[in-house]
Amino acid sequence: QQDEPVAVQVGAALSRWVHPRQQHYVTSTGALTGDRLTYRLDTVVASMLTQAPEGIASIRFAECSRGLDQMLAEAGLCDAEGYAHERTAGWLYAKEQPGTVPVYRCMDEQQGTHFASSAPDCEKLGDKEFLLGYGLAP
Repeated sequence: QQDEPVAVQVGAALSRWVHPRQQHYVTSTGALTGDRLTYRLDTVVASMLTQAPEGIASIRFAECSRGLDQMLAEAGLCDAEGYAHERTAGWLYAKEQPGTVPVYRCMDEQQGTHFASSAPDCEKLGDKEFLLGYGLAP
C-alpha cells in the first residue's frame, strides 16, 4: 500500500451550499444558477475527479434534482430514483486511497433534501443514507 496521494489530472470542488433563509442544502461541483443564486457556500466536502482514474476503481456520479431537492447518484440512476439528471458531477474512488476522504449521501428529513458530507454523522445536519465513495481531501 502506498502512502502518497494518487496523482490525478484534475479535481473539481464538491461544495455544499446552504439556502440563507430556509436552511436547506445543495451539493454541487458546478456554479449555482437560477433560483439557487442566493445560496451561500457552507463547505467544500471533497474534490471529485473530472475523469475516471486509470487503473483504480471509481464511480461516476450525476447531480439529480426534483423540486428543491438535489442529490448525487450513480450516473444513470437519476430516473430510477425519480429525479431529473442535471449534469455529471464527477468521479469518486470506489475504495479509500491515500489523501482521500469519505463522501456520504445524507438526508435532512425535516427539509426533505439530500446533501453530501465527509463525516459519518453528516455533521448532525441530517441522517446518513450511505457511503458514495472517496474524494480528494479539500
